Amino acid sequence: MSMSASSIRRASWRVTLEQGRLVWIDRDGDGQRRVLSSEPGASLQRRILAGLVRLLPIEEQL
Repeated sequence: MSMSASSIRRASWRVTLEQGRLVWIDRDGDGQRRVLSSEPGASLQRRILAGLVRLLPIEEQL
């Protein structure tokens, strides 16, 4: 299944670090910049799980 260039643009986000936090940026149909502070399309359950995983001492295991 191939996606058109416009479909890819609608489904893609630019992730940047602003003031020490990740933000997701895209442009709406009118070209207006839209900034989200949580992952687009992530359910509440997925965000809670990601928060719990963040608490694990993984870096100590590296």
